[in-house]
Amino acid sequence: RYRDTNFLSYFRPDDIKPDTVRRALIGSARFGKPTVLELGELLDWDLCSKVFESVRDGLWGNLLDNSFLESRVFMALVNDEDGHEYLPSEFKDETMAHFQVSLRCSAGFGND
Repeated sequence: RYRDTNFLSYFRPDDIKPDTVRRALIGSARFGKPTVLELGELLDWDLCSKVFESVRDGLWGNLLDNSFLESRVFMALVNDEDGHEYLPSEFKDETMAHFQVSLRCSAGFGND
C-alpha cells in the first residue's frame, strides 16, 4: 500500500516518536523517496510542526524552506548508530532530488 515511501501515522504513537520521524526523514533523503505524515481529519499546522520540532528545533521550518536539503540540515540528524549507509558520501544529489514531505489528510473543505 505505501511502497517506496516512509509512511508515518499521527494515530500510531510509535510512528511519531522523535527517533522514528528522524529515521524516516534521513531515509527519505538518502534513498530519494517521500516521507508521508497521515493526519486523518486533523488538518492542523501546529500539530505538524510539533511532530517535526520534536526531532530538532527549527526542523519544520527547514522542511518548508527546503534548507533541509539545500543546506544539508539532514546531516545533523544522522547518528553514528545509523551505519555506513548514512555517511555524507552516500547522499547523492540526484537521489535526494526525489525527496519530499507530504501531509495526507482526509478533512474536507467547508462550504463557507
